Amino acid sequence: MTEEDEAFDTLEKAIGWRKRQLVMKQLDHVSNKIRNDALEEVAKEVDNFKAFEKDTMASFAAYIRSMKGAQT
Repeated sequence: MTEEDEAFDTLEKAIGWRKRQLVMKQLDHVSNKIRNDALEEVAKEVDNFKAFEKDTMASFAAYIRSMKGAQT
């Protein structure tokens, strides 16, 4: 293998690594959006519950909303 071939192989590997990195970043973004949307939907439903006083349910909903973006 020539020096040029080795350089080309190294470049191909770097480009492949960067493409994987970009795809993983996009997947993370989509995953976070889905998670945050689900949390918001749950918070809205909890806010409408009649099990406790309105202030208590609003506190539960606020706690659920605080979970957005805070992955474990």
